[in-house]
Amino acid sequence: MNILIVDDERMSRTVIARLIAKKFSFSKVSEAQNGIEALAMLEQDTFDLLIADLNMPGMGGLELLQVLRNDLKYQKLPVIVVSIVQDKNIIVKLIQLGIAGFLVKPLNIEAAQQRIGAILQSIRQAQQPESLAQSQKNRAVSKVLFIEPNIATRLLLLNFIGERCPVIFADNESELAKLIPEYAPSHIIINDDSSSGMSEKQMAKRLREQFADHELCILKYSNLDYLIADEAPFFDAVIQKSDNSSMFLHQLLVKIFNDTTPTAKLLHTLKYQLMTPLTDMLINVSPAFLNEKPILLERSYIGRIDPDGAVRYILEIKADKRYKVYLSFEGRQSDIIAVAGKFVGAQNIISIEKATRVYSRFMTMLADKCSAILMRYGIDVEHSALVMNPGEMYNFPQIWDSAIPLRFQPDLECMLSICLRENS
Repeated sequence: MNILIVDDERMSRTVIARLIAKKFSFSKVSEAQNGIEALAMLEQDTFDLLIADLNMPGMGGLELLQVLRNDLKYQKLPVIVVSIVQDKNIIVKLIQLGIAGFLVKPLNIEAAQQRIGAILQSIRQAQQPESLAQSQKNRAVSKVLFIEPNIATRLLLLNFIGERCPVIFADNESELAKLIPEYAPSHIIINDDSSSGMSEKQMAKRLREQFADHELCILKYSNLDYLIADEAPFFDAVIQKSDNSSMFLHQLLVKIFNDTTPTAKLLHTLKYQLMTPLTDMLINVSPAFLNEKPILLERSYIGRIDPDGAVRYILEIKADKRYKVYLSFEGRQSDIIAVAGKFVGAQNIISIEKATRVYSRFMTMLADKCSAILMRYGIDVEHSALVMNPGEMYNFPQIWDSAIPLRFQPDLECMLSICLRENS
């Protein structure tokens, strides 16, 4: 990805360039001081995204955008406008000119990361071959309706799907028939133990007839791993009940989300199976290492914690050597050192190097927890030591990351960051 940052303020360009280098390392960043310089660079090179300030000498962002939209070559070029100005009339003009986003100065780092990330993702998808783009479109899952009165079974499915898509439950076929027009689900799961007085085949047959104009994928939730011959016309596939977490998750990924790669399974596990137990562990186990229980902060705090210090631990994916998971305890270097002092009940920690050694046991405990969760879902991992060269992770493309922001004192804020990177 080729990105051009246009801003007369050097510091503003640096902040955005660093954000892109850290979070979207697959991108190349160029800089221009005003619209005139940007136009000259556009003539010399091809850019995938433009990030421009409004107020600049010579030619400002609004004028630059007007010039671009009057040229066929640049009418579809995504442009994010960054400005301290929030005048409604100007914003309306920018929207009419087809901007891809508007960010207010001073930047909210998390908001900027999300907006830039979303645009880069859409650009990458548009650049993919048509067949691949179509297959990704076909993987879209809107909602899942599950005929299941049993609370324990409902919770089981929710645990595996996580927040990936909405799951709506119905006690019986009659209730389900009322929910289909309201929620327009993409998938329906019928439990063969639903005890509704109607066989699952009859239920599926009636749904096919009643909602013939809906594109429904109907799945049978069964103790068997196959469909009986006369059921095949009414069911798309069967999900076999299983106590094996890895096998059950694999079925859901393949038969609901059409994700068949090891990478898809890894990403799903990190996003939907890892974050909640890891958060609980941080809140409930940290007091064993610290003198106080940390407070979990809202996700909006992630953008406020701009780390210049970090202690990192690597988990390598054994089944596929392409990936590493980086666990990072991040924050201002002074805060990282202060928290390390609480580990040993002393205030004589004065360097990030000493703090890193103090964190060894704590980070190993977190790595063990992550490994156990990943292996429960069939993903083999091996530990690496604490990262003594934190910058090495930026040598590899980022696939996914998230963070858990914490407060240990009124003015002491840190976060645990989980980042998946691909060795290339």
